[in-house]
Order: sequence, then structure tokens, then C-alpha cells
Amino acid sequence: MTPTIHIKPIQEASLTALRALFKKQNAHQHKLEPKLRHFSDEGIDTYIARLKDAERDVIEVRDSNNAVRAAAVLGVLEYPNDSSMLALFPKRCGVAPLLSLPSPENRAEQQESMELLFKTAEDYWQDKGATGAVVSWVAHDPWLGTVLEPRGFLAYSTNAVRDLDLPLRAAQPKGDLDLRPAKSADEDLLVQLLVDEMAFHEGITPFDKVVPALATDARDRLTKVWAGQGLEDGASLFWVAEEQGDVVGMIEVTLSDLRNTWNPLAAGRYGYISAVMVAASQRGQGVGRALLEAAFKALEDYELDAYSLHFIIANPLSSRFWQSHGFQPVTLSYQKRYAVSTSRKQ
Repeated sequence: MTPTIHIKPIQEASLTALRALFKKQNAHQHKLEPKLRHFSDEGIDTYIARLKDAERDVIEVRDSNNAVRAAAVLGVLEYPNDSSMLALFPKRCGVAPLLSLPSPENRAEQQESMELLFKTAEDYWQDKGATGAVVSWVAHDPWLGTVLEPRGFLAYSTNAVRDLDLPLRAAQPKGDLDLRPAKSADEDLLVQLLVDEMAFHEGITPFDKVVPALATDARDRLTKVWAGQGLEDGASLFWVAEEQGDVVGMIEVTLSDLRNTWNPLAAGRYGYISAVMVAASQRGQGVGRALLEAAFKALEDYELDAYSLHFIIANPLSSRFWQSHGFQPVTLSYQKRYAVSTSRKQ
């Protein structure tokens, strides 16, 4: 029998089914990938209650017995016109802050339910004026892609994690390369390198674009560094690689505290690699690895649980580089854009 679909605000009657679905799903995914957070019952209750208080809507897929087999909590994020997030995401972005999908043993028979759920989700997002949508899932559980990709979603980015004690891949260092913390005289060049990185992405993904806020935000972060603020103050750490006095690469890192968040990564403090940029003429010569090693050494004095970063899947340079240096994908984000003049996609 064809499943039925319901869209409504999260209500008390929905909470038990949502909890049960998500708890089972979280246990399965944590078994697949221990670097994911294993949520406690209390944590699940707290988060669902927070979504309910925020008056989020939920899609429920029910079977012939009226039992909830899958659910998705939906919303639309709107970024300000001067936000650097517009370099990556649409201005009005459809999101699903909670997905509770069928258990692994039932997925083949639940394909119709999933197609119905995401068609309904896309109709919902577009009716709310979204110009695109992002859906995140577990990298080691690629099943969701078989539902999203036929609907025009593309695997966009991954959140990858590296253990602290994993040795770096051996490499012959460049003998004429000098590594040092960035200084204020480097600012214009560092900003240009960060903008150039996004410009490079423009040619390989339909989503990324250069926006003015990229340079503005970069200068704001650098201003904090020049003022003497450190990682524990929420500032970034910038290192550069020089060859014969010319800056040929840079790395930016921050501290990311995920101990009291709903982030899917395991709770802990992470050294987050925000950006690495190497001049085109220097790629493949060990500059990126040298910068990474310098960042790891600079982070040794901080109590960390792991390193993390995001990289764009369509970028062959970053995909190859990060995985070869021990960063393993943990979550995967799919993205799709909608034509502004179209109110609904089938």
C-alpha cells in the first residue's frame, strides 16, 4: 500500500516516534562510524524539544498501520546579503536539521517512502521561498545518495576527521622553504590567496562563488590576530610558507569546541583546518604537507581530541590531498539549487 505523508508542526504526539526512529538510526550510524556522536536519550530529548519550541515543521511518512516509518524536520535558513556564507550556500537555504529514516534492513522496501518524503520536502522548501537546499548524512552510509541524486542533488562537501596520533605521510621537504607565523605585512596577500581559493572552486562546482564578504571576513579575522588574540580567544592562527622571500602558501586553523553542541561529530575539542592555499606553481612539491605539519606542531599545546576540516568533493586536489594525509570523511552534504522564478520542482 502507498505510504501516506503528513506535514505539521512538531507536536507532543510526534515526539515518541521521532525519538525512537532517531535513537535507532543514531546507534546504527555510530556503529558504522565511531567518529560520530553517540547521543544520549537526554540529548535526543533536548534537541527535539528545542526544535519543537522553534515551531519547526515535520514530515511524517506513515505506513498502512499508521505507524511513522520516517520523518524529517524542516526549515529554511536565510543569510544576510553581506554574509560570506553566500559563497557556499543559497540565500534562502532549505535544511533538514533532523532526519529519521528507515532502518537499514527495511530500506529496499521503503524506497517509495523516501522518494515521497524528499519530493514533499522539496515542495515545502520551495513554497517557503528557498532557492536551494542542503541535506547532510553519514559518509559511510551512502544509501541516501540513491534517493537524492536522481532528484538533482550533488554530493558537495564532506566533514573529515583525523586522529591526533596518526603520523603524517613521509615526504622529502623542500630545502628552500621557510615556515613562519603570518605578520601584518602579509595581509593583502593572505586575503588574495583566500579569495583565489574560492575563485578556483567556481570552476569546479556549480555552487561556490566569490562574494565581497570573503575579503571582508578575512580581514576581520586577521585584525584579531594582529591585535594579539589567540586561538583560545576565538581567533584564527595563520602560518605562511616562504620561498626566497615570497609567500607561496598559507594555512588557517581555529579551535572548534563541539562538546555541548548538536554537531554530528563526536563530542570534543578539534583543531579545525579552515583553509590551506598553495600557489599553483608550487603544488605537488610538499608545501601543503609542510604547512600542515607546522599547524599540527602549533596546536600541540592545546588539549585536542582530533583534527577536522571540510573539503569540496569536486575539488580533485583537496580530495586527494586530505585523504592521503589521514583525514577520513565522516559526514557528507548534498546540495541542490532551484531556479528563482520556479515556485515548485517535481
